[in-house]
Amino acid sequence: MRSTKTMIGGAAAGACLLALMLAGWATGAQAPVGSGKASATKSVCGLGTGKKATGRPIKIGGIDMLIPGVDFTTIGKVAKAYFDCVNDNGGIHGRPVNYILYNEQLNPAQQAALARKLVESDKVVGVVGNTSFTECGTNWKYYKAKGFVVIGAGVQAECFGTPSIVEVNMGPRYSNIGAAQALVRAGAKSIVVASPSTIAAYADGGAIKVAQAAGIPGKSVPVTLPVTDANTIVQQLYQAAGPGGGIIL
Repeated sequence: MRSTKTMIGGAAAGACLLALMLAGWATGAQAPVGSGKASATKSVCGLGTGKKATGRPIKIGGIDMLIPGVDFTTIGKVAKAYFDCVNDNGGIHGRPVNYILYNEQLNPAQQAALARKLVESDKVVGVVGNTSFTECGTNWKYYKAKGFVVIGAGVQAECFGTPSIVEVNMGPRYSNIGAAQALVRAGAKSIVVASPSTIAAYADGGAIKVAQAAGIPGKSVPVTLPVTDANTIVQQLYQAAGPGGGIIL
């Protein structure tokens, strides 16, 4: 009986040891997200230490638009997710990033107030992730006066043609130009392009020029926001394009 108990006890101890070894192996194989050493094929967050930053926070802010039918807050949320990863990996020389994100409702007065809150009240050292139909036009002069260069994803002409805004996207004008060129190559007999009324002149102008250069009709259809009847707008665009026409939204 004693021999059997010894064998069972030994087997149990061996099983526990194996389980602990496997658990340790699994833990070691799953390094914290964003940790490690940066290389040509591997990017890391912050210092890549896998340890949370504990120093004095560095304040960075952003302003994203949120209106019925259009949610641009995802870009700010992605920026925050990156900064969270930085904070989980040693931060910036040991200091975590405190990312402050505000939402605006396409209201110039609100946009101006939020920019001033970030700079003057929150005292951020940088503004990153701004995305809106009109915030660039509202605040670019203020940012310039305060010495800020804002990084975001732009829509308005001011997002791409002023010294205080640097965007990571090509914006609606160049996107629409590419779409119009594709429609011309596909044999479209006309081009109709629809953008929010606040940016239509800038956003649609390039596509109209592509249509003119191709010798086909081109028309801009400004859309008032928020959109309350999308079906009616689509029908209007379809009718404006006519048989064989192309539509750019």
